[in-house]
Amino acid sequence: MKPVLILIPPNNFRDEELVETLKVLSKEKIPVVIASNGVIKAAGLKNTVIEVQADYEKIDISDFSTLILIGGEGTEIYFEDPIAHDLIKKAKIVAAICNAPRALA
Repeated sequence: MKPVLILIPPNNFRDEELVETLKVLSKEKIPVVIASNGVIKAAGLKNTVIEVQADYEKIDISDFSTLILIGGEGTEIYFEDPIAHDLIKKAKIVAAICNAPRALA
């Protein structure tokens, strides 16, 4: 089973969106890789700190079953980002939560 790629901003992501998404995927035993833009740890709006496992610029989206883009104020960094847009365009299935759908638009 290919893992799910979760793309989060390095700062100001919506903590509850990430935490709840991880709970559901864990319950279903779906492997997950969390990616962001070049940081080792990312911080949410409510101070959740999560270890980032991959730099999104080095991702081959074909290695993943799905891309989930977590929202929050920090997601705005991906609005004009050609690398993030390329990942989104090439992903087989994309889920976007909260502010993240604006990045997809």
